[in-house]
Amino acid sequence: MERNKQVDIIRGVAILLVVLEHALGTSDNFFAKIILSFHMPVFFILFGYLAHEKITGNFGAVIKKKIKRLLIPQLTLAILSLLYNFFIGKLVLHTATAEELSIFYCFFRWWFLLVMAQVVIAWEVLTRICKNYLIEAEGILLGVCIIYTIVVPQGVSGPLYIAVTPVAFGYYLAGNLIHKAGRILKDKQIGEKITGKGNIVLLLVSCALITVLSLYNKPVLMYENSYGNVLISLVTAFIGYYVLSDMAKLMHENAFLQWCGKNSIIVYVVHFSIVQGTRGILVRLLPLPMEILGWIVFVVAVLIVLAVGKICERHFMFAFGK
Repeated sequence: MERNKQVDIIRGVAILLVVLEHALGTSDNFFAKIILSFHMPVFFILFGYLAHEKITGNFGAVIKKKIKRLLIPQLTLAILSLLYNFFIGKLVLHTATAEELSIFYCFFRWWFLLVMAQVVIAWEVLTRICKNYLIEAEGILLGVCIIYTIVVPQGVSGPLYIAVTPVAFGYYLAGNLIHKAGRILKDKQIGEKITGKGNIVLLLVSCALITVLSLYNKPVLMYENSYGNVLISLVTAFIGYYVLSDMAKLMHENAFLQWCGKNSIIVYVVHFSIVQGTRGILVRLLPLPMEILGWIVFVVAVLIVLAVGKICERHFMFAFGK
């Protein structure tokens, strides 16, 4: 089956923004606040957009297969984190704590794949229970997830980040409904009624709007279940998805972004240690403000991630659930 280039590019840009946000090193940075306002919701929206509704196979077997594809890279990430904490944190920098040298801490420290595993389970349950009225059920649950996001106290993620899961599931459902709406409207050729120039104007307006809103709001820290103004965070998430979707149309033949999207799980898993190590070295070599150094860390880290990713793609895909 041919891959969807547009989806790969959206995912490629999104994962590079993840690397950039971590390279910048602080959530209060001008660019970091903009990135944080939408980049993680985009992944949940995309997963929902690509979600299959057809029930295939035994429930337990399907869940086991899907969870395996998420928890194997989670384990790889934990092992890489443990190795970094031991060899760099303990032996070189002497800053690693006893907790950071625990495989359990390293496994449960990273939130995204753990939350995605819970979302996937919820989706499989939903498609089986509500298979005859799935759209209606999705709409109701989406409303429930939005209400949950508004009323539940922020700053508490809970064990296994379970408090974050309803928010993530809401974005997942929204992505699936966006896909359904797109199929319904496809025959009307609505997208073609907007000129290329109009698309660019709308893209620029959207970029300006997301900048203003994200800078007005607090940093959106999804892993902490912290969104600042919830309505603003929801608006910026979907504007961000639109912006990346429109950018993907303009760059649909970009091979680098397609590779990053296709191998986003590799980039995600390996970039943490690479960014940390790169920053640790460059901070000692280049006496520059972090606002500037962060961008240098990003460029160097991406080059290293690309090289490591190519090796992993060729020889170690089993470590990423493939």
